[in-house]
Amino acid sequence: MSDACPTCGTPWKNHGTACTYNPNTNIQPYKCPVCNGSGKVSRPPHVAGDVDQWSASGTELYECNACLGSGIVWR
Repeated sequence: MSDACPTCGTPWKNHGTACTYNPNTNIQPYKCPVCNGSGKVSRPPHVAGDVDQWSASGTELYECNACLGSGIVWR
């Protein structure tokens, strides 16, 4: 593998989530449906998905587990 992305030319160590490069050409990038592309969610990771209410002391945002905080899912 080269030192830079073949699509955007950015070095891999600085490669962001805005680039749509994926070496498997059958896979396409999509905006994450869980966080709506933001990479952050308001539901803490320890709260089950079927729970509608929980108690929290702040307004902290958490990394989206579906896209691992990138805002992009590949399918």
